[in-house]
Amino acid sequence: MPPVDAGIIGSGLDLTDAADQPRADDLVQAGETIGAAIRMRREARGLSLDELSLTTRIKPQYLAALEAMRLEDLPSRPFVVGYVRACAGALGLDPEQAVERLRREAPDGPSALAAPVGVDRETDPRMRTFVTLGIVVVLAIVVWNITERVVKQRPAHPGAPAAVTVRTPVSSHAPVGPVSLGAPLPPPIESTAPEPYVTPGLPTASSLPPQPAPLVPPPGAAFEAKGAVYGAAPGAAHVILVAAKPVSFVVHGADGSVYFARQLETGEAYAAPALAGLSVEVSDPAEVQVYVDRAFKGPLAGPTTSLSSLTATTASAPAAKP
Repeated sequence: MPPVDAGIIGSGLDLTDAADQPRADDLVQAGETIGAAIRMRREARGLSLDELSLTTRIKPQYLAALEAMRLEDLPSRPFVVGYVRACAGALGLDPEQAVERLRREAPDGPSALAAPVGVDRETDPRMRTFVTLGIVVVLAIVVWNITERVVKQRPAHPGAPAAVTVRTPVSSHAPVGPVSLGAPLPPPIESTAPEPYVTPGLPTASSLPPQPAPLVPPPGAAFEAKGAVYGAAPGAAHVILVAAKPVSFVVHGADGSVYFARQLETGEAYAAPALAGLSVEVSDPAEVQVYVDRAFKGPLAGPTTSLSSLTATTASAPAAKP
């Protein structure tokens, strides 16, 4: 029963028969070349190139080239020796004698790596055209530069004498008599200031419509909510502060901690709770309207004001201009 071909070398499997061992040395010398001996032994074993390739891990095209002794189609010499040794070992031949016969039959084998199979060695004819055209363009540029330089250095008329530059002597003596000065010259163009840059699509201040002045209620006018009211309920608060324009609004407690902080927009209000020691700090006191018991008393007197002072001295609060 012939052995099973598992396609692995070095795993302990051998494709040889015990009956073939006495004739292994004679089989190495069979055929005209060592490649022919390997082919005859492979065919005698009934193996194809693909089956031998699975066993030796050598490409089938390399095995065909080795059997035909086309060593120029194989890689470098060390690979060829390794291929012969692997094939001989897989087919039951003596590897050393097979390598020795290879060295006798092909002593001057290829020593360098063979070129890849299927690569076109011919150059593209269009590449030659491009290279030639590039050389012609470079030569034309060089010739044109040389011609321009020669023409500039050559005089307009060969027989005309060269132009002589006459320098007027400069006197070191000051002029005698009064000297009249002309009108001052205008400044050079480079020294003038550039026009201001205008962002495209952004209206200028002159093109914007005039903003209406905030309406100041008359003294004693009742409070009307025109925006959000923060803090306590408007009906339970004695002091209500309304922002006529956007202002920064911060309420501090008696211990200095921040009780309320917000950027009040136009119309928004803050109803002060009934807590002792509260004070308000605003960015623009003139734009904060004070309502005591829901009646208008005027703007805040200063940027920092105690809320208790607004209820204690309502009569002294400055009245707003109608």
